[in-house]
Amino acid sequence: MGGGWCGGMGGGGWCGKGHSGCHMDSTTSYEQFEQKLSRWKDKLEESAVEMLMELGHVQGEKILHLLTVKSEGSGVENPSGYVRQACKNAKRGLDGTSASAAKRPRM
Repeated sequence: MGGGWCGGMGGGGWCGKGHSGCHMDSTTSYEQFEQKLSRWKDKLEESAVEMLMELGHVQGEKILHLLTVKSEGSGVENPSGYVRQACKNAKRGLDGTSASAAKRPRM
């Protein structure tokens, strides 16, 4: 039961095993976080980098991975704003890509 985000092979992804018995260890996950952060560091404001560091490498790596994917597609106009909002959402227990309450579809 469960599963979770892992630093994973090829840039990370969802691992059905979760963190116990996962094929990735925390050192590899931290290294991947550092790699992704180094790619974005010159494009991110200091406040966004600080929020990622406070959040931790597992969630930080996920946010940076999603930022990279979104940037390759339609683009992200404000990477620092994206990161800050994703960090706030993660701290509240929401997925790093969740839309704000004002933009969520009503049911």
